Formats: sequence, structure tokens, C-alpha cells
Amino acid sequence: MPCVLGKEVELVRFPAESHELTRSGSPVHRVMRFEILLDWFDRYLKDGLIGLFRGRLPGRQPPALSPVT
Repeated sequence: MPCVLGKEVELVRFPAESHELTRSGSPVHRVMRFEILLDWFDRYLKDGLIGLFRGRLPGRQPPALSPVT
């Protein structure tokens, strides 16, 4: 991940989606976005508790993302 001002950053892009992704985006992209958010919470805030909430084991690998082109 690139580093800006000492902070980790990650860009996630959903082609053909707008800022309305959470309400009117494609179902596949909406699920991917939600999984990405849960993984972020799992890594940085809840120390594995979000993984349990999802019915999955803590520390599971984040979803595979397509490279930005």
C-alpha cells in the first residue's frame, strides 16, 4: 500500500458506479463494498470481533480485489 504522511491508504474503485453505490449500485459491488468496510473495521478497530459478527473466523483474508486499470 502507498504511504501518505505516514498513514496507510487504499483506493477501491468500482467501475461504472457513482456516489450512489450504497443505494443504487450493482448488487455485486454493494456486497464487495460492505465486505471491504467490514475488513477495515476488523483490521483497525475491533480486533477480530467484526469477523465473528459476520459468522466467519477472525483474521480471515480480505476479499480479492481487481487491480485498478
